Amino acid sequence: MEAFIDRKDAGSRLAVEMNDYITRDSIVIALPRGGVVVGYKIAKKYGLPLDVFISRKIRHPFNPEYAIGAITETGHMLKDEQSISSFYITGEYLEKTINEEKKLIADKINIFRGGKPLSNLNSKDIILVDDGIATGYSITAAIESLRQLKVASIVLVVPVAPLDAIERLTKLVNKLFVLLSPPYFTAVGEFYSDFSEVTDNDVVEILSKSKRP
Repeated sequence: MEAFIDRKDAGSRLAVEMNDYITRDSIVIALPRGGVVVGYKIAKKYGLPLDVFISRKIRHPFNPEYAIGAITETGHMLKDEQSISSFYITGEYLEKTINEEKKLIADKINIFRGGKPLSNLNSKDIILVDDGIATGYSITAAIESLRQLKVASIVLVVPVAPLDAIERLTKLVNKLFVLLSPPYFTAVGEFYSDFSEVTDNDVVEILSKSKRP
């Protein structure tokens, strides 16, 4: 089922619905890489600052598409202890994978922000954007991290998310806005005609033409 032409289309369609969610203290925070394309459309329409927040999946050793947790740029970590136990995932694998993801996070901060830390989000109203949600680990870890940074509010904005994820995430944010909420799906890309990979260079280009916090 293809609902969106591409991420730009999804972002544009979200942007027209966002007027009631914008405040004078709003900042668009997008999960790279795909979320930055979507978030840019919202930030541009309302003249809002745009920044990235990096949240990386901890992947299952035998099925990389299946997340068993996530880690963010603030060091916050979320682990699916039930899956880790059920699949007999070793502590050695977790330590190795987490260290690899920490290094990748540091690399992305260098690429996207020139090594600069996240801007001060204390008391800000966050418009948190991704290009879709499947399991929800990355976005959940991001939400929990942002709460620790004492933001004023979080509005989660995504083009598509499954019903079970919506039910879980609604409890974690002030508002959740989603255009499409099928009961179940396996991949966000199912809902895009064009779900081409977004590169690091694409993200850098978008950030370079955006208003920054």
